[in-house]
Amino acid sequence: VMSRKVNANYTSKDVKRAFKTFSLGQPNGYVSLKEVKEALMKHGTVKLDEEQVDELLAQLEADSNGLFNYIEYVDMMMR
Repeated sequence: VMSRKVNANYTSKDVKRAFKTFSLGQPNGYVSLKEVKEALMKHGTVKLDEEQVDELLAQLEADSNGLFNYIEYVDMMMR
Protein backbone atom coordinates (compact mmCIF):
# COMPACT_ATOMS: atom_id res chain seq x y z
CA VAL A 1 0.00 0.00 0.00
CA MET A 2 2.66 2.52 1.04
CA SER A 3 4.75 1.91 -2.09
CA ARG A 4 1.99 2.95 -4.49
CA LYS A 5 0.27 6.22 -5.18
CA VAL A 6 -2.70 6.75 -2.91
CA ASN A 7 -6.12 6.78 -4.52
CA ALA A 8 -8.58 7.57 -1.76
CA ASN A 9 -11.33 9.89 -0.64
CA TYR A 10 -9.15 11.87 1.74
CA THR A 11 -6.84 14.77 1.08
CA SER A 12 -3.15 15.18 1.77
CA LYS A 13 -4.16 17.61 4.50
CA ASP A 14 -6.22 14.85 6.17
CA VAL A 15 -3.30 12.40 6.03
CA LYS A 16 -0.81 14.95 7.37
CA ARG A 17 -3.19 15.73 10.23
CA ALA A 18 -3.34 12.02 11.10
CA PHE A 19 0.48 11.76 11.15
CA LYS A 20 0.73 14.94 13.22
CA THR A 21 -1.47 13.36 15.89
CA PHE A 22 1.35 10.89 16.59
CA SER A 23 4.27 13.28 16.19
CA LEU A 24 4.17 15.01 19.57
CA GLY A 25 7.58 16.14 20.72
CA GLN A 26 9.14 15.72 17.27
CA PRO A 27 10.37 18.43 14.88
CA ASN A 28 7.63 19.84 12.62
CA GLY A 29 6.83 17.43 9.81
CA TYR A 30 8.46 14.41 11.44
CA VAL A 31 7.14 11.41 13.32
CA SER A 32 9.10 8.55 14.87
CA LEU A 33 8.76 5.16 13.25
CA LYS A 34 8.10 3.80 16.73
CA GLU A 35 5.00 6.00 17.01
CA VAL A 36 3.81 5.01 13.52
CA LYS A 37 4.24 1.35 14.44
CA GLU A 38 2.23 1.73 17.63
CA ALA A 39 -0.49 3.66 15.80
CA LEU A 40 -0.87 1.02 13.09
CA MET A 41 -1.10 -1.74 15.69
CA LYS A 42 -3.45 0.00 18.15
CA HIS A 43 -5.65 2.51 16.31
CA GLY A 44 -8.08 2.57 13.43
CA THR A 45 -10.63 0.14 12.14
CA VAL A 46 -7.97 -2.27 10.85
CA LYS A 47 -5.18 -3.03 13.30
CA LEU A 48 -2.08 -4.60 11.81
CA ASP A 49 0.10 -7.18 13.49
CA GLU A 50 3.79 -6.55 14.14
CA GLU A 51 4.98 -8.43 11.06
CA GLN A 52 2.66 -6.44 8.77
CA VAL A 53 3.76 -3.14 10.31
CA ASP A 54 7.44 -4.02 10.08
CA GLU A 55 6.97 -4.84 6.38
CA LEU A 56 5.35 -1.44 5.76
CA LEU A 57 7.89 0.51 7.79
CA ALA A 58 10.78 -1.14 5.96
CA GLN A 59 9.69 0.89 2.93
CA LEU A 60 10.10 4.22 4.71
CA GLU A 61 13.32 6.16 4.92
CA ALA A 62 13.98 7.30 8.46
CA ASP A 63 16.87 9.47 9.56
CA SER A 64 19.52 8.36 12.04
CA ASN A 65 17.17 9.27 14.92
CA GLY A 66 14.39 7.01 13.65
CA LEU A 67 12.33 9.97 12.43
CA PHE A 68 10.32 9.99 9.24
CA ASN A 69 9.41 13.12 7.25
CA TYR A 70 5.71 12.54 6.74
CA ILE A 71 5.08 15.83 4.92
CA GLU A 72 7.43 14.96 2.04
CA TYR A 73 6.08 11.40 1.95
CA VAL A 74 2.43 12.42 1.81
CA ASP A 75 3.12 15.06 -0.85
CA MET A 76 4.91 12.46 -3.00
CA MET A 77 2.28 9.72 -2.57
CA MET A 78 -0.73 11.94 -3.25
CA ARG A 79 0.48 13.67 -6.44
